[in-house]
Amino acid sequence: MGLEAVAQGLSDLTNGSIDLTTAGFILGGAMTVAIYIALTWVLSDDTDFNLFASLGIGIILSVGFSWFPAWTVIFVAIIILYAVFIMRGDSGGGL
Repeated sequence: MGLEAVAQGLSDLTNGSIDLTTAGFILGGAMTVAIYIALTWVLSDDTDFNLFASLGIGIILSVGFSWFPAWTVIFVAIIILYAVFIMRGDSGGGL
C-alpha cells in the first residue's frame, strides 16, 4: 500500500464526489504549499527561490507519489521558464 492510497482515501471520504485524479491534485497542492511554508520559515526569507524550489520539490514528489500525472512536470517547467525568462525581460510587465 503506497501513498496513492491516501488519494483513494480522500476520494472515498467525499463519497466519490471527488475522483481519484482530483484528489491527487488536492493532496499534491497541499504538500507543495506546506513545503513553501516550511522553506520560508526555515530560510527566514520570502524570495523567488523559495517559491520555485518548493514548486519543483512539490511537483516532483507528487509525481513520485503517483498523485500527479508525469506530464505535469513538463508543464510546470514551461510555466517557470516563461515566468523567469520572458516575464522578467526589460520590454514587458511581469511578475
